[in-house]
Amino acid sequence: MTVAADMKILNVMIVDDEIDACRNLQKTLLEYIGDADVNIVSMAQNTRLAEALINEHKPDVVFLDIEIEEAMVVKGTAWFALAKWAKENNQLTPFDRKLAYNLGVLHSRRVQLSPKQAKNALRILKEAKNNGCIIEE
Repeated sequence: MTVAADMKILNVMIVDDEIDACRNLQKTLLEYIGDADVNIVSMAQNTRLAEALINEHKPDVVFLDIEIEEAMVVKGTAWFALAKWAKENNQLTPFDRKLAYNLGVLHSRRVQLSPKQAKNALRILKEAKNNGCIIEE
């Protein structure tokens, strides 16, 4: 595939908490589209860095791993309510109840979740919903 004379190169940014996933997507894009047609302007492993790099590079396209984002969308008060619900209804493990509470604290302090925290957050959120917890996100 070649860019027509009147088309510009596509500036791309990749956001994923796993650096290997960033590199694999970069390799795939360059392999299948070609470096004459696509320019990887930056890669980021968290949303804070991604936001800064988006403002700096103004990419045309952002490939975003949404797993971290999904966990951050849940309000801090919802995590506190989930932890309370789990304790009152003897749901989730003690570790997961404590994690839900801590996620509320982290959210209220606007702390970026680690990839492991985000994955665990989504896991306990799904488990709580499957067990009847109604969560306002």
